[in-house]
Amino acid sequence: MKIAYKIGMTKQLLIATFLGLFSMASFAQDILTQESLLELRHELQAAGEAKDFDRFFGFFTPKARVTLKMPANKGGGKQVMNLAKFKKMIQHVWSLPAEIESSLSDLDISITKGGQSAVINNSINETIKINGKTINSESKEKFMVILINGKPTIKSLKVNVVKQY
Repeated sequence: MKIAYKIGMTKQLLIATFLGLFSMASFAQDILTQESLLELRHELQAAGEAKDFDRFFGFFTPKARVTLKMPANKGGGKQVMNLAKFKKMIQHVWSLPAEIESSLSDLDISITKGGQSAVINNSINETIKINGKTINSESKEKFMVILINGKPTIKSLKVNVVKQY
């Protein structure tokens, strides 16, 4: 049995702000909760926006898998990466002289019975400005999260870029 949560963006930001006052690392959990998963997703977003490499990858298990699927009009195809390869890709992207803006929407959290694993689905819109050009993309993300040592941790991430223009 799965429990699904759909939260409006305003409520998400209020919860994330409230939870930001408390560190996830400061108290271990016995089960995953909507609040801890929401905080994980927003903390990951903040680490990405800050290009904080260590903080960003601190949310992933060492054996995490990342699947990236691109639209047909942009070469198409699916790429499956281990964490080391994903780190290299992100390090390269973050080293580019680009302005990157992103917005998160359609957040949906499903926690399995027992609270030891969960799925976070969301949409993300990105705008990248580089060398006088602007690239916009719309993606669907699916995070598989497990509880490790009382901390929500990303086991896998699937990114489906549905539109790039």
